[in-house]
Amino acid sequence: MLQFIRDKHTNMSKQISDVASYMQLLGREARQASRVLASATTAQKNNALEVIADELDASRDGLMAENARDLEAGAEKGLDAALLDRLELTPGRIDSMIEGLRQIAALPDPIGEIFDMKYLPSGIQVGRMRVPLGVVGIIYESRPNVTADAAALCLKSGNAAVLRGGSIGHAQIDKGQLIFILSNRLQRLTTILGDSYSMPTLG
Repeated sequence: MLQFIRDKHTNMSKQISDVASYMQLLGREARQASRVLASATTAQKNNALEVIADELDASRDGLMAENARDLEAGAEKGLDAALLDRLELTPGRIDSMIEGLRQIAALPDPIGEIFDMKYLPSGIQVGRMRVPLGVVGIIYESRPNVTADAAALCLKSGNAAVLRGGSIGHAQIDKGQLIFILSNRLQRLTTILGDSYSMPTLG
């Protein structure tokens, strides 16, 4: 069975015939990117989050236009009002996404924190240190704002992310546009993101 994914570099849909192979490739790329993010400084990560927020602000008209097409397609397919409301990107919701990114940037960096230090009977001092997980896979409902929230939290904690939106295909356009902002456009402005964010939109 043929499937389609949205290419994060071009924001265009492309056809794939082997989902398993594609996911293995995506995982390998994410794992490689995670090594870059794990070594990123707090200043680099915070700068990246601020750049994403600025880019979302600058792209709000395009995002809302894509979202309007999603909502129209959903209404034509008979989605109920409550679900359409969850999928809608309003100016206020985009403002909340931008504010959320800035709030995450302002949080203390959890990576590298050492705690629970104690001495063993041998005299050796041991403790625990917070480190990135590596690659985080997230499957979530078709709420466009979750894409930005999930990506921001993974970036702050030094993790690469593979994001999989819900099975409702009507929200795929604006989520794909968000990933395009999070990855491809940001790559022009910072060296730490690269291929750290991938989004398979299979369906």
